[in-house]
Amino acid sequence: MTHRVALVAQNPGLPFVFEAAGRAGCLITLVALPGVTVPAGLPNVESVVELDIFGDPGGAHAWLEGRHASQPFDAIITLYEAAGPFTAEAARRLGLRGIGPEAARICRDKYRQRDAMRQAGLDVPGYRLIDPVADIGSQITGLRFPLVVKPVNGLSSQGVSRADNLADVTAAVDLVQIINSSQLASYADASHAERTGVLAEEFIDGPEYCVEAVSSPQGTTVLAITDKGNLQGPYFEERTFITPAPLDPGTSARIIDAVRVAHRQIGIDFGASHTELRLRADGTPVLLEIGARMGGSGTVHYLVETASGVDFLGAVLHQATCGVLPTLHPTQQRFAADWIVPVTGHGVYAGLVGAEEVRRHPATGMLLELMRPGTPVPAWPRFVGYPAFVLSSHASYRDCQDYHTWLEDTIAITWA
Repeated sequence: MTHRVALVAQNPGLPFVFEAAGRAGCLITLVALPGVTVPAGLPNVESVVELDIFGDPGGAHAWLEGRHASQPFDAIITLYEAAGPFTAEAARRLGLRGIGPEAARICRDKYRQRDAMRQAGLDVPGYRLIDPVADIGSQITGLRFPLVVKPVNGLSSQGVSRADNLADVTAAVDLVQIINSSQLASYADASHAERTGVLAEEFIDGPEYCVEAVSSPQGTTVLAITDKGNLQGPYFEERTFITPAPLDPGTSARIIDAVRVAHRQIGIDFGASHTELRLRADGTPVLLEIGARMGGSGTVHYLVETASGVDFLGAVLHQATCGVLPTLHPTQQRFAADWIVPVTGHGVYAGLVGAEEVRRHPATGMLLELMRPGTPVPAWPRFVGYPAFVLSSHASYRDCQDYHTWLEDTIAITWA
């Protein structure tokens, strides 16, 4: 049986969801954002439509409703963080399965997430919603330095910076305001469900992890815990992901319990999720944020499948189209890694040096180049996209580390 799926705002340079659609018996209508170039011949894509889901959400909903009336969709999904509220609302309007719109909105508001986690009894850092036009010093009274300042509805670590004193906080708030007005406000204005703003919270100085899970009304199943290192700032450009993380069973159990509690509190009861957290010195997990979507626009599918043998995207598509999750049996297979080529500068992107050498390495699974030559790239923590992902498979955690050290010396951006 063929299922028709509307896939919203997917990066066409990431192949995983298009390949998984074939395994799940799905044909995709790709809803592309304005200005995104979609190459011909994407697997299992039967049509492409450009819809401005942020600038004209009403028009986008109307098009989807018209198509659904004549050629019904079996599901509508997104793997893109900013498109979560629109997609949840579209599923509600079309009578399709999906996460509830209110849960999707909470997942796009880091302040509301903090409130929800605190109400659930979870450990959270001290935090404040900052009014940029009021006295900042009085607003952060009681918080312990260092702080992390970030946009309320940010994504991909843009605008996130560490502040060690009041002057740093003031500069970071100013930067977030610029990013809010130039980029993030478009998401908030369009969805009528988000807000821009500035959040300040205490920095948790401990190792960072992310958790990949899938949920149903029966509960949340954790498929992988991934090691993200221990970035110290001043900015937090993501670099390394290694699955599974080298954690003792007790720490893993505490992380899984906290993730499940947060999902119940927020109302995440359908589809994939991506949770980021740090550990305190005593091993207590502090959840930083939850995305009601698959991590890395689908890239974590490679990590989960390589490390555990679970067809993550296949399971997500099966649940979306058929209403139930297939039986999942994660088992240790290999260690999988994702290394994001760092920006480490700014200018006009020209390409990568060392790419072919990386492709020839026996541990390399794939090198996905995502940025086009000629793209203007600002300095972090402003963000316009990741240059490339290097995905790999290894026999041990140490092999992953050694491979990433080799990548540091081998591949880099070239600037025009």
